[in-house]
Amino acid sequence: MIFIRYLGNTDGLYKFQWNNGAGKTVEETCRAPCAMVQESQYTGDKLDFTSSRTFPAETGIGQAIQDALAGRLTPYQTSHELASTAQPKPKVHDRILEPDAILYDDSPESIKLIHQLVNLVRANDFRCDTVSAARPMILSRGYVLSCNQLAYSYDIADKGGHLVVTVE
Repeated sequence: MIFIRYLGNTDGLYKFQWNNGAGKTVEETCRAPCAMVQESQYTGDKLDFTSSRTFPAETGIGQAIQDALAGRLTPYQTSHELASTAQPKPKVHDRILEPDAILYDDSPESIKLIHQLVNLVRANDFRCDTVSAARPMILSRGYVLSCNQLAYSYDIADKGGHLVVTVE
């Protein structure tokens, strides 16, 4: 399986990239209708070779090209790029939440649930002064709660209909 990154369309030049194993990066560029594609292969930053070729529509890159031409793809961005262009998250005015808390959902219902989880942690004689992160468990019923600038992390799991708090 190959993961193809669509890097965008700049001045009519469509650009794609994928890793070809063993430290090789392949870049494909073309102009609509993309009958011929310029392929460049790199090892790290060193250009190994450049060639021109066609890609049948049924290949992975052929399908990606068709989707890009039809406007069905959005350019790939690194997490750093996404963070720099992301809209600021609305502030949730709640003293228990840290200013940069990572929340699965910041709706009023979720904030109420987070308060209930904090109360449950405290009722089990664990410490949670502020919430750093809160999210549902992925593979089971329950939640993961991180507190005090990520100093403490708790699993709050449904065990036989009872919520059980354990320290990670």
